[in-house]
Amino acid sequence: MPKNQSWIEQISQIASPIAIAVIVGYGTWDLILQPLFKVEPFRTACTARILSVSANRLSLNPEFPDGEPQLPEGLPIAVPAGEKRAITVRLENPERKPVLFTWKADRGKINPQGSSASSRAVYTSPKTLMNDSVSVLVQIQGCDMEERSLTLAIVPATPIQPPPTSPP
Repeated sequence: MPKNQSWIEQISQIASPIAIAVIVGYGTWDLILQPLFKVEPFRTACTARILSVSANRLSLNPEFPDGEPQLPEGLPIAVPAGEKRAITVRLENPERKPVLFTWKADRGKINPQGSSASSRAVYTSPKTLMNDSVSVLVQIQGCDMEERSLTLAIVPATPIQPPPTSPP
């Protein structure tokens, strides 16, 4: 060191390499070493999952809805204009974890609107002929959220024909 250096020059010669070493050391710890030492809590695999979503005629007994043929997933289900259907989600939930269902219909009405604990909702189709979509977001405690949608084709309602009368 030259003998006529001021104390500021002497500190700057020492401080610069220390500052660089601290920045490099912290970056190495933060980006490389810390993620290696971070221990994730043990998480068991979620065994709950959605099995199916179906639309059926309304029935007084939700365990045994009126039989309607169900189309393969992705194809629209025909619903007459202005009629109601029960939309039901079947789950596999062997551990009986709490479940929250969030229902939404694009154009028709769904009851319950929003979130509920019920795996069944009542859909009322619009009176206009169109395609509609009903979605359900299923949140099972401790599992990832799953969403399923049904496409419903709103078709003309079939008028009720009076029984044939016999000629007098």
